[in-house]
Amino acid sequence: MARPRKQDRHLPLCVYKKHGSYWYVKASKWTKIGESLREALATYAGAHEFPSPQGSMAALIDEALAEIRRGLKPSTVKQYEQATKTLKRKFAQFTPEQVKPRHVAQLKRDLAKTPNMANRSLSVLRQVFAYGLGQQLPGIDANPVVGIRRHKEAKRTRLISIAEYVAIHKKAGPRLQVIMDLSVRTGERIGDVLRIRRTDLLDEGIRLEQMKTGAKRIVPWTLELRAVVGPARQHPGAEKAKFGPTGKEVAALLAKPTHELVLDNRSEF
Repeated sequence: MARPRKQDRHLPLCVYKKHGSYWYVKASKWTKIGESLREALATYAGAHEFPSPQGSMAALIDEALAEIRRGLKPSTVKQYEQATKTLKRKFAQFTPEQVKPRHVAQLKRDLAKTPNMANRSLSVLRQVFAYGLGQQLPGIDANPVVGIRRHKEAKRTRLISIAEYVAIHKKAGPRLQVIMDLSVRTGERIGDVLRIRRTDLLDEGIRLEQMKTGAKRIVPWTLELRAVVGPARQHPGAEKAKFGPTGKEVAALLAKPTHELVLDNRSEF
């Protein structure tokens, strides 16, 4: 049996230094995780789930996120969780009181190539310190993110052409074709279209509620809209429909089917 390698006491389990770099060794496979100790520890922490050390930035982020996420949409929570991973990696060796505006400015510069992620990370970090101030946690006397401006995000400068839409529509599967058709004819985002329930199909039109703004409206029926909704009601996802106390269908109109969506020209309207 081969003698086990000597483990440096200051390194995590399975991490070794060789030829000036740090390596993670598992099942005789060597994976390089950094040139410096700081980079190696940050990479190691990002790849393994460990309880955040008490008093660390990671612990503050975890505690604050549990409060911040209340009342947020699931999609927003997912984005925040991605941002917290970045923040934990960047501030792996910091305690909250050690984070100064210059460190936040450095974070902004480090993420300049991805301005959306940079701005989201700054927003989350601002809320994390606001939580710490509100809870009067020891060592947190100011919010270091205040005064750090966001990156300017490039706005969309080009809309898809009709020819491109038609080409994509032809290549799309039947269910996606219905989603595209409903988006065009209602003017709603894809996420809002997927939230349309069967009980939202009213006599006067389709009842819609925007996830982002909470705005509600009814899109009146047209011949084209009826032609799209008719086949949508017939697709195999209908087998997942559940019924409420009044006997009305309450399932999503476009519940994901378990097999291929088959469109036809029938309409129940």
